[in-house]
This record gives sequence, structure tokens and C-alpha cells, in this order.
Amino acid sequence: MTIEEQLVKAVADISAVTVERDELRANVEALVAKENEGTAKLVADLDASNKKLADLEVAFNALSAEKADLLKQIADLSGKQVSASVEAAKIASSVGVNPVELSPADKTSDEPVKAVNHLEVFLAMPMGAERSAYFAKHKNEIVRSI
Repeated sequence: MTIEEQLVKAVADISAVTVERDELRANVEALVAKENEGTAKLVADLDASNKKLADLEVAFNALSAEKADLLKQIADLSGKQVSASVEAAKIASSVGVNPVELSPADKTSDEPVKAVNHLEVFLAMPMGAERSAYFAKHKNEIVRSI
């Protein structure tokens, strides 16, 4: 191969490499632009989420304060709650009449509520639809107590 032929071949190779470089550069620039758009969108979404979170936190704090106020009001009102039967008994005793026994709803029971053993109740029931329905209703408690 002569020097001129080598020069022509080298120029052709350089032109091919230059075209390939330009294509690669264009592809990289396009990818960078696309990535920047995606990043900008993510940043905008993050800012919107942060603003929404701040708004929710303000609303949560307001609701927490309102809840505390309402619980205080409930406690105050519960302390002032008076039963009609108790008031009637006080009025009757103030005029010298012996009051009738208070209604069961006004009495406070000192006996603790007895827990039901669902397994024992289930095993004591006769076979049938009622037992199946009871099992379906109390399945978690029955299985837990086995």
C-alpha cells in the first residue's frame, strides 16, 4: 500500500471515528437531558409531597389539640352526670319519704365481668348448625385456647 493510499484510508477512518463520536455525543446529551427532566420531575414531586406532609402535620396537631379539649370536656361532663333515680331518691329522702330501691342501671357492680371460655361453651354444645355458627363466630378464641 502506498503512502497516498494509507493517507486516504487514515482520513476515511478518522471521518468514521468522528461521525461515531458525534453520534455518541448526541446520544449522551440526549440521555443527560432526559435524566435532568426526570430529576426535575422527581424534585417537584418531592417538594409537593413535603408540602402536603407539612399541611397534614398542621392538621394533625390541630386535631390533637381539639381531641385533648374534647376529652377534657367529656371528663368534666362525666363528673357532673347525675342519675334520675339518684336525684329522685335524694328528693324523696329530703321530704321524709323512704325512697324505693335504686334501679339496677344506677347501681355500680363490684363484681368483675366473668370472661367466657369459648372452648368450653363450644365443646358443651350439641352437634349441629348452631355449634358450627358458634365456631365460625368465635374461631380465633377457640383455636387460641387449644
